[in-house]
Amino acid sequence: MIKKQLIIIVALLGSIAVSAQDIVVNKTGQKFDCYISREDSSAVYFSFYRNEAKIDTFIVRNDLANYQYNASCDGPISGWDSKVCLSAGFGVSGSTFFGAEFEFLLSDRIGIQVGGGALGAGGGINYHFASSMRSSYLSLQYTVQGLSNDSKWGYKQTLIGPAIVFRGRSWLMAQVGVGYILDKGPAYNDIKSLPVALKVAIGGYLPL
Repeated sequence: MIKKQLIIIVALLGSIAVSAQDIVVNKTGQKFDCYISREDSSAVYFSFYRNEAKIDTFIVRNDLANYQYNASCDGPISGWDSKVCLSAGFGVSGSTFFGAEFEFLLSDRIGIQVGGGALGAGGGINYHFASSMRSSYLSLQYTVQGLSNDSKWGYKQTLIGPAIVFRGRSWLMAQVGVGYILDKGPAYNDIKSLPVALKVAIGGYLPL
């Protein structure tokens, strides 16, 4: 059962990651896999990476053969340059049910997050794969699940560990990761008593 769930999660996250591409083709046939930030009557403006360096450029419409946004988007996306982002959903910020969190970019790719929700709270340090709040990222997270001494709904465990968070081009987000168990509470009931716990989340995000 767990194996099937992991396969479904990986397939979902992979589809989100693959979708995060735009395409620009000039009249010489050169193709750019990129992020289109905006367009106007004279040019299309986009960004791409070469040798791990971000290049911001544009192509005038007289030299443009074709361009295409991601299938889930029909125009330029907003929030590309945002420095603050709100995420919410099931399992977000370590919640065992519904949670929300804020992320703040400290530089082009480094961010911090903090949040909480039903029966949980947490924070983390993030490294984005691209210089945008809309990009996917790796995260080192500290999570507390459960906030009381109740044996059923109370404090369960404290975790620390890595996660990968995928963000779609519009609003969808999903996460999968593992956490090393630092402490166990009265609500901890894992029969196998493994030293790590799987962390998953799915929801939406909104750059502010």
